[in-house]
Amino acid sequence: MKKYSLSTLILSTLFVLLTLVGVNSAGEGVLRIATQPGIMYNPVFVAKHKGWVEEALAPKGFTVKWTAYLAGPPITESIAAGEQDVGYLGDTPVLISKAAGLETRIIATAGVAAKAQAIIANKDSGVKTLADL
Repeated sequence: MKKYSLSTLILSTLFVLLTLVGVNSAGEGVLRIATQPGIMYNPVFVAKHKGWVEEALAPKGFTVKWTAYLAGPPITESIAAGEQDVGYLGDTPVLISKAAGLETRIIATAGVAAKAQAIIANKDSGVKTLADL
C-alpha cells in the first residue's frame, strides 16, 4: 500500500471539494470552510496553520475563508443557510441534518476505534481505569 503525506491527503480532499463546490454564493473562487475544535480535526488545523490550503488553491484562482464554530450543529445550519461550502463534523450532526432533509454530500469519513482513545495520568496518580476518575 502506498503511503501519502498528511498534506497530500488534505489537499487531495480539498481539490475534490472544489470540484463539487465550484462557484458559491460568496463569489467565484472562494472555498468557505467551517471548522470546530476537536483533536480528531488536528490535520485540518495543521493544514490551516501551515497555509497549505491557500498555497495549493491560489494558482487555481481560489481563496479560502475559514470560519470557526463551537460544534457540528451550527456548521450544518450554516451550510443549510448557504454560508459555508464544507465543514468538518461528527456523525450525529450529519445524520440529523440528512434526516431533516438537508441536501449535502459526505466527502470522507473517519472512524475512531476504542483503542484510539486514551486517558493519560501520572504514574503516581492512582488512576488506572475510567472509574478511578
